[in-house]
Amino acid sequence: MLDIKEIAKKARNAGYDYSILDTKSKNEALYAIADELDNNREAIFSVNKTDVENARNNGLNEALVDRLTLTDSRFREMVEGVRKVATLDDLLAEFMMAEPFQMVLLWLRNLFLLVL
Repeated sequence: MLDIKEIAKKARNAGYDYSILDTKSKNEALYAIADELDNNREAIFSVNKTDVENARNNGLNEALVDRLTLTDSRFREMVEGVRKVATLDDLLAEFMMAEPFQMVLLWLRNLFLLVL
């Protein structure tokens, strides 16, 4: 069985590695993730079915079970969402190339977008 703490640590460390990639490499990685999700659709749905059954058997609130349940629509939105992120501006790269005054403006813009 996978240790959730170890998975989280690996994900955080991968995030650091990912942040220093150039925009093209980041976008290629995102498209590859979307493709892998599509290619593993049946396995993902199978595991999700088990998760949903376990949640119900353990008395999880039905509203939470619903949120846990993957549907065709939710799966498609997830995959398309990953692809959409690849089309967005790379704000980190933009920030790293900016002059000090521009960095402040970019930080404020990104903070504003985050709040929205």
